[in-house]
Amino acid sequence: MGTITPYETAKGRRYRVRYRKPDSTETQKRGFTTMREAKLYLSMVTVSKSKGEYIDPVASRVPVRMFADSWLRSKQPPMSKPSYYMTLERAWKNTLRRSGPTERSLRSVARKSKTGYPFSRRRSRVRSSFARSGSSPASSTSR
Repeated sequence: MGTITPYETAKGRRYRVRYRKPDSTETQKRGFTTMREAKLYLSMVTVSKSKGEYIDPVASRVPVRMFADSWLRSKQPPMSKPSYYMTLERAWKNTLRRSGPTERSLRSVARKSKTGYPFSRRRSRVRSSFARSGSSPASSTSR
């Protein structure tokens, strides 16, 4: 069993669920917008503890580096096009390995791989060169 307590934030009332893990340490999860959501979460945790299926959310976190290399290998041709794989590999090497994985860098990899990373960069260079010269790409090219 556990407790549900309300608290106030700038966005309004939220609910916090406090409960004991199977190892008898206390933990909490907060940010539920409704009492119903909090009760459902607490009952889910209680049932999983009683069945012996409880997995500690903090202990289940895995760094991106542990599975990213195997995921990247699974995208090699013939599973995907060579150009798509090269885009993913380049983004992985340039973004994640250099700065370390963050949510922001993962989003940038996903965005780059969807839009065709090399093409997007070339197009932005063209736009910036027109911006420096004072003309627009539409006026310089005939369509």
